[in-house]
Amino acid sequence: MKALIIAAGNGTRMQPVTRGRHKSLMPLLGLKIIERVILGAKEAGIYEFVIVTGYKGKKLREFLGDGTKYGISISFVQNDNWEKANGISVLAAQKYFRENFVLLMSDHVFDPSTLKKIQRLKLKNNECALAIDRNLKSALDVEDTTKVVVKKGRVVNIGKNIENYNAFDTGMFFCSPNIFSVLKKTTSIGKNSLTNGMNVYVKQGKLRILDNKGKFWSDCDTYKDVKFAEKKLLANLSKPADGILSKKFNRKVSAFITSFLIKTPITPNMISFLIPVLAIFAFFILSRGTQMSFILEVY
Repeated sequence: MKALIIAAGNGTRMQPVTRGRHKSLMPLLGLKIIERVILGAKEAGIYEFVIVTGYKGKKLREFLGDGTKYGISISFVQNDNWEKANGISVLAAQKYFRENFVLLMSDHVFDPSTLKKIQRLKLKNNECALAIDRNLKSALDVEDTTKVVVKKGRVVNIGKNIENYNAFDTGMFFCSPNIFSVLKKTTSIGKNSLTNGMNVYVKQGKLRILDNKGKFWSDCDTYKDVKFAEKKLLANLSKPADGILSKKFNRKVSAFITSFLIKTPITPNMISFLIPVLAIFAFFILSRGTQMSFILEVY
């Protein structure tokens, strides 16, 4: 399975913070946003990526390289018409895809388990599928979030300006190569967005859904969105099997420590090295029978 990642836009709404840098290279809890997208997809079993670049494309390509440092392979496509809507970017990568593939946004982070499930859908060659979230409190900037109306397992309306909706578009798609034929037709008449293409599937009753069912996802369009995503990521550290003490205390403490450590040069390897050193130190103190050893025994 391959993944196509759209990363061509200039992220206008993030510009006050990025100051000319590519939006997807903004940090998000110790990693760049696009790194979280790539590594999330890798965890879902995807190792081949095609990334469409445009604005600041050279910087993005230099940072990511060929994917070797992530244990994957990356091919790049430059979209010189990046100022147009994102359907143009999808169409630019057509030659790389002959089979069903995952379509992702460079600024949407997600739980890999959702991506695993959407790949298992048995698509017909003229269908697409979209991961949706029925939790209408899961987005910070609702006005700019793409909304959907879902009925009987299908999307019956999609867009940002829908008044009555029952779910959000999470930015995770599973597509057949037929998407390129659809986008050729829509872009030829000036309808250049991916949503324009998806509306063709909607009218034909061929845009299926996968319910995200409360799993983590976040759209990082603005700096506030990034901070919102950080909170959601940290909250996502808890597990269903956690006991009351873990949920109410342990996880909160670990989330606090994590949010602090990622702002320091301390790495997981350093901590792994430090733990046995501290254990040896504690054993040495206890063996001496000093006042310090008494304190350690108490605690």
